[in-house]
Amino acid sequence: MIIQSLLRIYCQIRFAQYLLQFIANIIIPDHDAHVFNPPSWSLNNGTTLINLCIDQFFSGLRRWDAVHFLHIARYGYIYESSLAFFPTYPLLFIRPIAYLLNQILQESNSYLLSSITVNFLIGFCNTYLIYNLALKFHLTPNHAYWSSILYIINPASIFFLAPYSETLFLFTQLIGHYFLKSHHIFYSCLCFAFGSTIRSNGIVSFGFIVYYYLKQKRIFPWYYLIVCVSPFLLTQYYLYKEYCFEKVISPEFQTYGYEQNLAMPLTNFSSEWCQKSVPLSYQYVQKTYWNVGFLKYYTWKQIPNFLLALPVYIIIGSFLKHWFQLVKKDLLNLMSRNPLTNHRRRDDLDDYWFEKIAVDSKTAEEIREHTIPENLSPVAKTLAMLDSRSDIQRLAGIRLLSSVINSDQDETFQRILPKFKLIIEQAVENEEHIVAAETIVSMIRQQSLSYSEFMSLFSQMICAFLFPTSTSRFSIDFGGIWCQGLCNMIDAFPNTTSFTSLLDLIFNRILHGSYVRDRLAIILAKLSCRLSSSIVENRLLPVFKNFINDTNADIRALACEKLPTLAQSLESDKIPTLILPLLVILSKDENLNVRQTCFESLLELRNELNDPQWNEQVKDMITSLVQFGLSSRTSKFLTTIAVHLLDLCHAFTIFGIDESDLINEAFLRLSQEKNCRLACAKHFSSVIIYLGPEQLTNALEDTFSRLCNDNDRNIPSMMSSTIIHLTKLYRNNNEKKYLSIIWNGFLTLLNNTNHDVMFAIARNLLDIFHGFSREKNEGFLNGTISPTSAVPDPEIFINHLLEFERRIFETTLSWRSYILCLQAFVHLPCLLSSELIQTKILPRVFTRIFTKQVCVREIAVDSYVQLLRKIPRRSIRKNAFQKLKTDLLANKSFQWRIMYIKVCRQILVHYSKGFFKENFLETVLSIGYDPVLNVRIQFIPLLIEIKSILRLPADRLSISRIETMMECFLTSKTITLHDLANNGLLQLDQIRSYKPLSMFSNHSLDDENDQIKENEEELLDELDSSSRRSSNKSTEQYVITKRLADTTISSKSVPSIKSPRSSKTSSEGRYRKSSLTKQRRRQSLNDSTVSRLSHQTAIKKNLKCMKSI
Repeated sequence: MIIQSLLRIYCQIRFAQYLLQFIANIIIPDHDAHVFNPPSWSLNNGTTLINLCIDQFFSGLRRWDAVHFLHIARYGYIYESSLAFFPTYPLLFIRPIAYLLNQILQESNSYLLSSITVNFLIGFCNTYLIYNLALKFHLTPNHAYWSSILYIINPASIFFLAPYSETLFLFTQLIGHYFLKSHHIFYSCLCFAFGSTIRSNGIVSFGFIVYYYLKQKRIFPWYYLIVCVSPFLLTQYYLYKEYCFEKVISPEFQTYGYEQNLAMPLTNFSSEWCQKSVPLSYQYVQKTYWNVGFLKYYTWKQIPNFLLALPVYIIIGSFLKHWFQLVKKDLLNLMSRNPLTNHRRRDDLDDYWFEKIAVDSKTAEEIREHTIPENLSPVAKTLAMLDSRSDIQRLAGIRLLSSVINSDQDETFQRILPKFKLIIEQAVENEEHIVAAETIVSMIRQQSLSYSEFMSLFSQMICAFLFPTSTSRFSIDFGGIWCQGLCNMIDAFPNTTSFTSLLDLIFNRILHGSYVRDRLAIILAKLSCRLSSSIVENRLLPVFKNFINDTNADIRALACEKLPTLAQSLESDKIPTLILPLLVILSKDENLNVRQTCFESLLELRNELNDPQWNEQVKDMITSLVQFGLSSRTSKFLTTIAVHLLDLCHAFTIFGIDESDLINEAFLRLSQEKNCRLACAKHFSSVIIYLGPEQLTNALEDTFSRLCNDNDRNIPSMMSSTIIHLTKLYRNNNEKKYLSIIWNGFLTLLNNTNHDVMFAIARNLLDIFHGFSREKNEGFLNGTISPTSAVPDPEIFINHLLEFERRIFETTLSWRSYILCLQAFVHLPCLLSSELIQTKILPRVFTRIFTKQVCVREIAVDSYVQLLRKIPRRSIRKNAFQKLKTDLLANKSFQWRIMYIKVCRQILVHYSKGFFKENFLETVLSIGYDPVLNVRIQFIPLLIEIKSILRLPADRLSISRIETMMECFLTSKTITLHDLANNGLLQLDQIRSYKPLSMFSNHSLDDENDQIKENEEELLDELDSSSRRSSNKSTEQYVITKRLADTTISSKSVPSIKSPRSSKTSSEGRYRKSSLTKQRRRQSLNDSTVSRLSHQTAIKKNLKCMKSI
């Protein structure tokens, strides 16, 4: 891995640099530069050997500014000159580690070693960050790798070794730029702000944030300015509190301060900057003690330093000149190009510049060399690409092979494939090998490369990559790429292919002692699926037996993992005798990972090992492995058991063995583990099924509640699906006493405010409602109308539900989830009483009809219409529809008139024809001549649906109005409206508007369904009128007819109760309908009188229902 390579090189170079400074410190005598060097840094008498070694080896790093940082870390701010060095590095990083080291080292050495340790660790983080940051800027992995190496060996490395703050400051800048490139602006701002507490120039990094927003032409958030600047100001405030007030200073430091003329916070002392209204120490200290100011560094005595840096200046200047020449013309073209036709976004200019830097400039000859003529044949063009020195062209040529081989197969085999093979053998980049393997797989899948051709051309090369004869620490291993590639090639060949020759080649490679065991196990397992049972038994199994006895635990675990694959190729009666002994050995392995893999393999082979002769042995192995995993307290093994709980229960079930105690113990133990709770939530219902529904008590009940209340968002999300399975289980077993436990868990989930949990509940809400709905024989209309609720504490439930609906409506990022929630509301009449639906649910759904989201409005309309159908109060339904009509049509926006059209279409779907004609026909026809084109376009399909429910001669006037409207639309100059009207007229002509006489007519099924809807509406009217009479005449017993009580929404045909003469006029039809209703009432009273004694209990029950409704 790249991180291991960088760590190895970093440690080697850093230790070499430490050794170099040690040698230089011994050879070169110290120069007295009369700089800051306070007392108390010398070793005490009688010091230990380790203190002496540390002081001798690292004392060369304790020079110049390092003395300031170490003195601040040890004693704090005593001298005013030290205020130029900010406190974060010495106080927050050096001091805590030094406090620990001080237990074993002398105090001066502990601070020195602490600073060196901090810089060493952070220095490696900087190395890895440079590599990742280079990849972010689209440099190749090779360029990124060498950029990291250059950082390690740069000439200024001494500043990253010594106790200087440069290493920590560079870390904040690199990680800040990494977050900025990843578009995590706030995190980047925090990193740059933290850098300003280490070095003062860190505040300049704030400009990168500003540039980011300017580049994207976005408004800069003002609070980022506060975030970036406030840490610097807080640092200055800390220095003010630390220095501008009197403190106790030891005599030796006072003496040194007086000798060096250093200001100290003693009695009657106050520095000049402390008296200012904004006491900023940095500028004053830099000017007074360090002579820092504008152009003050540029003096004659600094000429030697400029000459020393001259080579670096020349390189930088040459690079900038070359860079601007390279990108100047392209940038001008890029900025002047139309953004709509520009393939590169303007906010990618940084990427564009770094791409330009990474590309070498080309001379005319080089550009001509890389130019491939367009008129070449496919074979010649592919050859030219393969011969190119450009990596991009060479990869493109490799990708073209799979298409070129189809156009000219002979030329490809003779000229291209040998060159392709040679290129791959010499390739040193991973990408070339990956593309080559994919190309070979593609040629095999399109049957352009046969098995014999593959063996002659590529098999030797692939085996050489898989099993190299020699290895070197400097060689690059591509075996992993080709191992996966060869597995894909085996899958790509037809099922009839015999791989015996490939197996012989692999075994021949093994005999010469050059093989990698893990790759061999993977490839042999893949080949076993294509080999005969005898070959697997005689040739592959012995190899796997050697793997199982290997000293490397990873090889044993991999062999155990592949045993089920080998078992698929063996005869079923031989699996227990050949595979089971190997699993017995592995189940007793001392390595935890091997036992874990053995447990998974046993469960995978449970069906093949289901034999009474072996059941007891397999059960003992599985049981012992489970007990071992539970006692091992290893997170990985426990997670494996939790993931395979369903397979474990299934294995014990098919073996016919009762291990309820073990499953119960394991489940309770796993549910307490952090990494296992998600799997426990997923398999909770499976465990209950195995243990028995009556086990949902005590400990399992507590576990169920704990999983529903879990803080991990994935676990409550999974519990919503588990609740569905549990409700189905207990409803099928008629054990409703446990449903209250599940119901409480569902209420807990409704109170969860996490977005993922709310979305999961919304997806499963309808199925949960189905699980808790009342039986069809309870109440009326298949249990959709009842005076009582089917769930406990309906008021609490409905409050939780409406709050959940509000949260998901206000915070949702996916309207699909809220739409599912609204659609589930339609099923609420099966759970709640009609009164709660009327007073709680309907008002909430009505408000959602007028939201801004069109998709929500449409579903809200559908839900509102269906819920009103379950309200047994005719006046309420009528008032609700009247209010809906008024609110939609009174609005000036045409969108609400379109919404009313959609309401009418929903009425046509869910209500009878008579109901629509009586309440909506006249109103909807009145908006046919709306001035808005979109309204008329939406209105035409509704006219066709309305025509289909009208019948002659009763509805002659309405039919005539519809045809007149359609002809008027036909004269429109708008093409869309004209075409819709033309198609509409054709459809109107095909609709038969008279009463069909034949039972085979197209209208017969529609009329039967309409009759069912009409009967249901009559039942609702009967319930309404019966309820009013029962309240006014409490002494008179009145019952609903048995026919009306048994009326349901179903697909069964209901015989028409209307007379054939009921189609004369609409008024005559209504009169006959009323008379028939009275006749049915009288007949029902006679029937109830005859059967009063035998049906007295049922009558009282119905009367009680009517009164409640």
